[in-house]
Amino acid sequence: MKKIFYFAAALMCFSACTNDDDNATSGGSIGETFATGQKVTISTAMNNNGGSNLTQAIGTDNGTTIDYTWEEGDSVLVKVNSETAVFKLVSGAGTKSATFEGEMPAGGTNFTLQYPVEEPNIATQNYNNNLMPKDKLLFKATNCTLGNSAQLVAQNAIMQLDLYGTDQTIGSIVVNANSTTYTLNVGAKTIGATEGAATPFYIIVPAGAYNFSVDIYNNATTPAKICSFSTTEAKAFTAGACLGMPAKEVKAVLATKGTAKRTGNIDVEWVQLWAGGPKWATYNVGATSVTECGGYYCWGGSYENGEGKAWTDDRSTSSSSIQYGSNDTAKKLWGDNWQMPSKADFENLTSFSKIRDTWTDDYKGTGVKGMIITGIGDYAENSIFIPAGGFCYEGEIDEDFKDTGYIWGADPGKPNAARYCNFSIDRDSGTDVSGCGTRSTIGSALNVRAILHE
Repeated sequence: MKKIFYFAAALMCFSACTNDDDNATSGGSIGETFATGQKVTISTAMNNNGGSNLTQAIGTDNGTTIDYTWEEGDSVLVKVNSETAVFKLVSGAGTKSATFEGEMPAGGTNFTLQYPVEEPNIATQNYNNNLMPKDKLLFKATNCTLGNSAQLVAQNAIMQLDLYGTDQTIGSIVVNANSTTYTLNVGAKTIGATEGAATPFYIIVPAGAYNFSVDIYNNATTPAKICSFSTTEAKAFTAGACLGMPAKEVKAVLATKGTAKRTGNIDVEWVQLWAGGPKWATYNVGATSVTECGGYYCWGGSYENGEGKAWTDDRSTSSSSIQYGSNDTAKKLWGDNWQMPSKADFENLTSFSKIRDTWTDDYKGTGVKGMIITGIGDYAENSIFIPAGGFCYEGEIDEDFKDTGYIWGADPGKPNAARYCNFSIDRDSGTDVSGCGTRSTIGSALNVRAILHE
């Protein structure tokens, strides 16, 4: 069935199941019992001329509708109890009235009529150039009988989201309703810059009343969540109707948190701490949570301390940056989405013009000590935690430095040395201490904190 998007006052649908001599082979009385394999012609009509066989319009909440015409190749599904049969269009292509012919799948007096034949899976939907969805709407008429009319009624509803924002491109929209997600794959759509020029997006959802949340992602190779919002009260989604939500602004500053895959198809959360800055993983390479130190690696190495590999087998001796190269520990262990930080990244991470740091001896009640690094201004809700894991030297963790967190960078220093950052506390003064420097790569194994590769 071809879906043509007119804006009309109303849309009426009905299904007339007949058995007169011109349209069926089943006999003549209304409600007559039919037999398995009996050939029947079913007439259906969709029009907007008024009349007694009305169903709810598929349209927006201000009365506009989607109009329909049948086309060659259309079919409908006839279901009797658990048995089904496909009835094919025999006349009426290009109009709102058509006839379908087939053989009844079982005997009885009642049947269900469905269009389309395959019930659409609304878990994943595709953007349709500012138009309402064309391929995911489901219509049914239940308790149909021969010689009587029945209404084809929409089984789902449509949510309309109007989004706007300066220089914002949408890749996908995910709606979570009643703990079920519905994803609209947009591809890459630049939205209107102002509320008056907001871009509409339509997502089919089940009919009903529920609270829901919406996550909006960009179209990056590794999509990042750039905006989220949720309802504070249940919304009623009526079958066959489109409910419009208040226009929402998508702000670039909100694109400061997200997730990206690492090796093993595992999501890693990242946060941005200053404008234009890198997106920091929220835990160390080799760890599985924020409070774990993770692995201790030679500079450019990939073997965790204690894996039976001597540090001489694994360290890089490069005199240039190893960022996103074959010796980048983050890339080697976490995959192509990640890399080690640069010298500039470290300098900003320890600059009070970019961040604030706070030492804790008990991070969120876990008993783990380390440094909390928090963004400022628009990034004040974002932070990372660097656990104080000390460092390894020739295979042994130096217990004298367990009040300090160390992480390698991607840049070399002098020969046989590389850039690193350290985070600690001066116990005598109670002053937080953070800084960058160079450290010998001979015998040293530190933790690694990855940043997103973009």
